[in-house]
Amino acid sequence: MLKYAAADNDIAAIVADVRQRWHAVSLADAHVAIVLVTSSAEVAPACIRPTSPAIRAGGGPDAILSLDATRWEATSAPGQVALVDHGLSGVYAQRLPSNAVRLDGASRPKLRKRTPDLGRDIGFAAVLRRHKSRSVENGRLLILRDATAGEPDAPKAVSKPKAVPRNPADGPRLAT
Repeated sequence: MLKYAAADNDIAAIVADVRQRWHAVSLADAHVAIVLVTSSAEVAPACIRPTSPAIRAGGGPDAILSLDATRWEATSAPGQVALVDHGLSGVYAQRLPSNAVRLDGASRPKLRKRTPDLGRDIGFAAVLRRHKSRSVENGRLLILRDATAGEPDAPKAVSKPKAVPRNPADGPRLAT
């Protein structure tokens, strides 16, 4: 069973710092609520989701950043910064061709989920570059490396047969 708790001011300060340093443009003026998630099952270390237009129109947040409470408490301060950076990388404000932020019916920034460029189960390359070994992405890459350590190398690609020179006596080449 999942239990949610509002984040305290210390966590909000870390999120504000990370947002200002690396996500000021991508998140524009979006209001991001922060919650800590506790569960007996494994939960994502950091996940952000845009809220529905109805919630935004009613004065709610534009997105909700969920942090795994157990992982948060067990992580060092630089690791917490990397965790928040990973989470905030998951959304961005849509832009018009003029580069202005696209707004929804409630005049709030229209947010969209960002697909992780390292793969859905790994994360974001920019976060890995910024935080290196402290990032969620690094841990997931190490798990992937260890899981495939004993497997033989992938088979080599089969090369195409070499083209045989065309004999002009065979007639014109027909399009297929």
